[in-house]
Amino acid sequence: MGVQWMDLNGYSKLLEVVIDPAFAVAKLLKLHFSSFYYCNLLLEEAAQIHILVLFIQKILAFTF
Repeated sequence: MGVQWMDLNGYSKLLEVVIDPAFAVAKLLKLHFSSFYYCNLLLEEAAQIHILVLFIQKILAFTF
């Protein structure tokens, strides 16, 4: 009994729900506090995680 597609799809959607708002918040912080170094770092981290999540989703789409 393997992992079902719905489970993987649900996990993928969960990643979107968690990461996308973090990315949006980081963007807003950068708009309001663009001179603060930590906000720029937060945005960069969120962007890297977002790209990783998209990559994982593509792998899952082609694998199953």
